[in-house]
Amino acid sequence: MGSHQQDAATSQPLKKYILLNAFDMSTIGHLSPGQWKNPKDKSDTKRDLEYWIELAKLLERGGINALFLADTYGGYDTLWEGSWSDNATIKNAETDEYFDPNLIRTIDHRGKFFSLSSRHICSPSPQRTPFLFQAGTSSAGSQFAATHAEAIFVSSHSPKVLAPKVANIRKLAASLGRDPQSIKFFATFTPIIGATEEEAQAKYEEAKKYASTIGGLVLFSGWTGVDISKIPIDRDITAEDSLEAHKIRSILDAFTTTSPDIPKWTPRVVAEKASIGGLGPVAVGTPAHVADEMVKWITEADLDGFNLAYVTTPGTFEDVVDLLIPELRQRGLYPEAADQTGSLYTDRLTAREKVYGKGQKGLRDDHLGSAYNIERSHTQWAEW
Repeated sequence: MGSHQQDAATSQPLKKYILLNAFDMSTIGHLSPGQWKNPKDKSDTKRDLEYWIELAKLLERGGINALFLADTYGGYDTLWEGSWSDNATIKNAETDEYFDPNLIRTIDHRGKFFSLSSRHICSPSPQRTPFLFQAGTSSAGSQFAATHAEAIFVSSHSPKVLAPKVANIRKLAASLGRDPQSIKFFATFTPIIGATEEEAQAKYEEAKKYASTIGGLVLFSGWTGVDISKIPIDRDITAEDSLEAHKIRSILDAFTTTSPDIPKWTPRVVAEKASIGGLGPVAVGTPAHVADEMVKWITEADLDGFNLAYVTTPGTFEDVVDLLIPELRQRGLYPEAADQTGSLYTDRLTAREKVYGKGQKGLRDDHLGSAYNIERSHTQWAEW
């Protein structure tokens, strides 16, 4: 992998590639409310297909792992893994047969929340089960993640706050027979990058002109259930201020757990922090400085990568592709594009292979869902 960035605190090289996703959502501003007023921002064009096409081209050029769209979900376990055999698709035009029905199993599922008796309507993708992301590090969320997740989305303004949460989930995963390092942790991270420190700082100051502090406070209240309008501006915010028991506990913890970086959480501090970058850190500086910050977070919190939030779109992602990615590659911390996409784009890797390596298209053998894979089943077809 070439030379590696030395971490200042440990003087040890980072011995793994950094995983990067572009973090977006079908809304203006996303984690930096108010930036729709910024002339450089194009988030109000998300209703147009052209926005997503051009963003995909940009991310492809930079070799970004994935476009991470929040709050979506898909099928899992028995339908994806257990219904269609790998060779069920035959595409025989002469007999007018697209698939062999004898190689497609009916799934009889009786669960707590729903039941079904059906063959899966879709032939499986190369991955079968989509790569499984999960958010939440509460007690229940951590147990769920250790059981099901392949990657976990975490957020905090301090790596020291995240570190024990990451360690706990890895420990739980190990107790379930999973390789704890197979679970990949991605933290929210907002980069503001310039060719020089002065240029980066100028971008940050411009962003602050358009930032909506009210928007940041509204995001905070929506995430946590805390009615921040009823709290004095310089009074500490506590978990007891939340009016809703079922809000995302890990987000509430992130905004009420103090650290050397933020010794006190008050409405005034929240207004400043949440209006640009939302839940996570904002790194302002040259590509080298931002890369240093990434290495610090990965080292101190035992992370694997980041969901990169934007201030302006596509501007933030353009700076990542044109400035940050070359810096990471120079340090040996990010793969070359050919390593991710295959030679001349003829052998594209799946999302799971980009994380675990070429050949690992399906769930790992130590994942709960792999037990449902039809190719691993010892049940005879005649019994189905």
